[in-house]
Amino acid sequence: MLARVYLLCAIPAVIAYLPFQFLPPISDDYTQIALGRKYGALSQWADLAQDALYRCRATSILITHWTESLVGVSAPFLYATSLIVHILNIGLVVMLGSWRYIGWPIAIASAVFFAVHEGHQEAVVWYASLPELLVFTFTLLAILVTIRKRYAAAYAMFALALLSKESGVVFVPLFALILWLDDVPLPRIALLTTPFAITAALYTLAIFGAKQDHLHFNDGTFQLGPGFLTVLIISTGRLLWFWGVLALIVLALKRRYGFIAAGLVWIAITMLPYVFLTYMPRMPSRHTYLASLALAIFVGAAWIEVRQWRKPWANALVVIILAHNIGYLWYKKYPQYVRRAEPTEKLIEYSRERQAEPIVVRCFPFGEVIASDTLIVGAQRPRNMFRWDPTVATGYCDTSRP
Repeated sequence: MLARVYLLCAIPAVIAYLPFQFLPPISDDYTQIALGRKYGALSQWADLAQDALYRCRATSILITHWTESLVGVSAPFLYATSLIVHILNIGLVVMLGSWRYIGWPIAIASAVFFAVHEGHQEAVVWYASLPELLVFTFTLLAILVTIRKRYAAAYAMFALALLSKESGVVFVPLFALILWLDDVPLPRIALLTTPFAITAALYTLAIFGAKQDHLHFNDGTFQLGPGFLTVLIISTGRLLWFWGVLALIVLALKRRYGFIAAGLVWIAITMLPYVFLTYMPRMPSRHTYLASLALAIFVGAAWIEVRQWRKPWANALVVIILAHNIGYLWYKKYPQYVRRAEPTEKLIEYSRERQAEPIVVRCFPFGEVIASDTLIVGAQRPRNMFRWDPTVATGYCDTSRP
């Protein structure tokens, strides 16, 4: 029975993301493949452990290495990997039904919405966002075993979440939240949370201790400051609009205030690692993947309420929600990803037309690193057959803004 339910929830995801499986790699995808080559082999793990940034992406780097080892550099296989992990995550959402606080009806309805929700599509479509999918996977696994009071297993999953992305530290407050919702006494919550909190603190200290060598501390990506509140508010509003807002209205009318509060706390906790951005006033969609679980649960719970009131209306809502999200992905987002792939495709074509001669790249929309990785991985050009030099008057230059 559970397998049939899981299949029912997974099919909409396959339909929603099928067109994206045939896109070429996009920008950082080439860097992700290059990282798999650089750090993926067992003999290179010591070097990976020394890299302040990418040791926190170890799981995705290993998966990329193993994928290329099996099937080579093939965009459909890379995108299929992301979609498979997303489908596995849908199954984890279904399994939240075993938790008394959620229950099977809400979990199943939530999983269907989560499968097609367009708001977190970048995490599924863009292969370089694989860390977002994996940190969700291990965080949800940790929560599921926590519900079963398997705290040692929860710690193991937490460790894998930390090896997937820095945002894995959010499991510590989520762990405390889950225990509190399960009516565990506060002293016991503090005791059980301590090993996780100590590990997260040491992990964070290791990151800040390597600040000088950490790319994102030196490229202007993040900056501590009061601006995070603006990013948090805008990102939360965008996440909830508009199905979330409608769901919250239904739940408020049913006086499910504690349920709403718990979901909003989940959103705030899971967004916190991402809200210190300096390059945009809101979080990119890929960073909302874990936070969107609360949105899915809001929608799922509201749908159950509507179904109990007017079943025909609830059935119509399913069709409308699926059509809206899948239609938006196909007709709005798909052309955007086609455009995002154009700069790297143009550079590869330029390189292939000049296979016998060295080339100079003087400007590129995604910068020097991605230009280099695109030429090495995508165009299979030897490193000594190109160079980056923005000072020259002639050479390859692409100033487009995809």
